Amino acid sequence: MTEELFEQLEFVENPLFESIIDDLLTKQFSIVDDFFTSEEVEVLRHSLLAKYDADRFKKSAIGNRTNEEIDKTIR
Repeated sequence: MTEELFEQLEFVENPLFESIIDDLLTKQFSIVDDFFTSEEVEVLRHSLLAKYDADRFKKSAIGNRTNEEIDKTIR
């Protein structure tokens, strides 16, 4: 039944996404110029700054719970 559903879908391969997938599989990262619009980048930036100001980023720490050291230079 699932196979029938997939056969009914129109699938068009997107070369950009295929390139990203290939990069992720081979290099574990992908760089795509202009992937986000400048407006999207601005919205993301404001969101991250708000979270940073609200101190919602998880602290970067080294060690176990009994002798944990927080590194304030990270994040």
